[in-house]
Amino acid sequence: MKKMNKKNKGFSILVSLITSLILMGITVAIIISINRSLEQANNIDYANKSFFALESGKEAALFHHNSRGIPANLKNNTKISHTTGAETTWKINQLKKSQLTGVVHENEKITIPLFWDISKEPVNAIGKKDMPYQNRNKLKLKFWLDNPSFQFGETTTDGFKKVLIVWSISRKNTSGDLETLIPIEKKSNPCDKNSSFFCIFDLRNINPTGTTKHFTDGTIDFSSNVKGKLLPKGIEISLNNFMRSSSHYDYQISFQPVLPFSYGSGSNSKKIAGINYSITGLGSDQNIPSNIYEIVSTTEFKDFKQTETYLFKENPAIGAFDYTIFR
Repeated sequence: MKKMNKKNKGFSILVSLITSLILMGITVAIIISINRSLEQANNIDYANKSFFALESGKEAALFHHNSRGIPANLKNNTKISHTTGAETTWKINQLKKSQLTGVVHENEKITIPLFWDISKEPVNAIGKKDMPYQNRNKLKLKFWLDNPSFQFGETTTDGFKKVLIVWSISRKNTSGDLETLIPIEKKSNPCDKNSSFFCIFDLRNINPTGTTKHFTDGTIDFSSNVKGKLLPKGIEISLNNFMRSSSHYDYQISFQPVLPFSYGSGSNSKKIAGINYSITGLGSDQNIPSNIYEIVSTTEFKDFKQTETYLFKENPAIGAFDYTIFR
């Protein structure tokens, strides 16, 4: 009987020990689960704060870019300290190219400045730089179609005598007054031999009767003697002379298609996305700002470090390119 009591007592201790171990294991598992949940909640909170800190860098860069009014190159990192403890740096990289290419869409106006901001930090005043006057007339603006057979509604030879693209070039004189060169227009026909609009036949390999092909191979050559009308003076001046002036600055080239990019109806309808364009002749040492600029934002917070690069198209509201943000 005594032996049986000793065995039962030993068995009870063993059961109690096992039960305690099980309960301890459950308790440890619960504590680990709680810690993981707390850690996960903290990570979500840190991630959210890091995200908004990262966005603040992008927004700050956009603000300073837009407030300067011309393509900027604020490439030195600017720091933002947040009350959350996050640290953010941002910078703007001005993407320059010796050849600009793009697509102009229906009714879209493209404006390309030949000057830019060379300041490296937002606290610096705008350091404007102009393309040297000796190089402006080396530019060539070319237009072409991916689908050369596309028609802008023309069905006869006279149909080619329609203005396809309106162009203009603006500049400022030493007094800061704005001057603009626009195509010469003759009331009889804006595409006759004395006019200087970019017409359909300038894009085609044809030369209708009564016209003069000013822009060979769809190219506006800024060293040519093609004349435009200078506003507000109202006098005629050649592209070459207008572009080479050493006493003027802040040159901007603008162009806009004025014809529909579709014709026909139903199953016979045709449409194009746009007209391709390129500006060449700059040379590797005369790069100008691309129509795209880059913002780099970096955030460090706790164990998080994240860098994002954003690409934006220049905004027409700031007097630069006629584009909208695409990201």
